[in-house]
Amino acid sequence: MAFLTAVGTEAWQLERQGDALIVRFVGHLDATAGQDSAAAVAASILEHPTATDLVLDVEHMSGYAPGARRAWQSELGPHRGRLASVKTRGASTLVRMGATVLGLFLGLGVEHHE
Repeated sequence: MAFLTAVGTEAWQLERQGDALIVRFVGHLDATAGQDSAAAVAASILEHPTATDLVLDVEHMSGYAPGARRAWQSELGPHRGRLASVKTRGASTLVRMGATVLGLFLGLGVEHHE
């Protein structure tokens, strides 16, 4: 269960576990980190042969910039058919709301887990 060492920063990291793509966030996600993380997620979705379960581990995330949210919608929108589900772990109310909006945009319900 190793992180993909070529992908991530102190603000975010990706880890693939079978069909699940886990994205871990720490602190405040600015627009640049939002764009970088969303592009990395989109690339990983395209590389995987089957539909991806997107898991957003946001236990240590304090918030995000509007530009980060726009980047995620822009990058993931074209790949919505390759996503099986969206789930959050440990979301604050603000982050949970943002994940729900992303899920609605992608045409998927979002499961929230503590």
